[in-house]
Amino acid sequence: MMREHILAEFGKIRGNLRKLWNIAKMEEIDRNECLNVTHEIDKSLRNIINLFRYSVAKRLSEIESERLMLMEITVEALGGTSLTNILDEGLSTIERSLLPSTLSTLVYELENPQYYDNKKVKNSIVTFVKDLESKMIILETELNVKNELFLLSEFTSLFPAFTPNWIVATTYLTAMEIVVKMELKKRGKELKSTFKENFQILLSCLKEEDFEITQLEKALPSIFWDIRHKVIHEGYSPKDEELKIIREYIIKLIERCSRCHT
Repeated sequence: MMREHILAEFGKIRGNLRKLWNIAKMEEIDRNECLNVTHEIDKSLRNIINLFRYSVAKRLSEIESERLMLMEITVEALGGTSLTNILDEGLSTIERSLLPSTLSTLVYELENPQYYDNKKVKNSIVTFVKDLESKMIILETELNVKNELFLLSEFTSLFPAFTPNWIVATTYLTAMEIVVKMELKKRGKELKSTFKENFQILLSCLKEEDFEITQLEKALPSIFWDIRHKVIHEGYSPKDEELKIIREYIIKLIERCSRCHT
């Protein structure tokens, strides 16, 4: 679970670094936007640090007390300091590495336009982005973070209008459309121009095949079609309850279709 959280934060940082880089290319800088982006980067970095600290504390708590005591004695005998101090120093080193001084410098310049003009701020943005970018490459290589969760977090960070709920809803709705078309093709049915028509044909086919679909029909509220249209065609981010309707119904539909072939 901790790894998933770290991956999500890495993706957010990547997306926000790209935002800063694009801002630096503009003729006029929106300082408020810059400050918002740097705040999000700072928050993600601190979240990663806290996750590392939590992981270390959790692992220590899992070590048997006698073994932990032996480790403490050995470390103190060899190095003259405690195991806790060594771990704290290690985590502090990670924190200093992840929170570059160029970040605080950039924030200070953004907050004091009377002293720092746009040209100076642009240079500081470039310096900070390159600085953190180099650190991210090292960590990403070590942790092998370039997976799907990382990419999704990067996308939602770059384009906040497309929320995690929108991504989940789109995935389910796209899967639903693919399944309906596949099921109709298996039955040799001609596809219609609209998804709703294709869906109704599939329901009719299931009825003809003596599959009980009354619950399937009843489970689909009329609001579903409105939500589907807004999500797919308007980029609407469904509320949690709306997302629940989408998920639960589509799971039922796909499971029902799967049983047709068993």
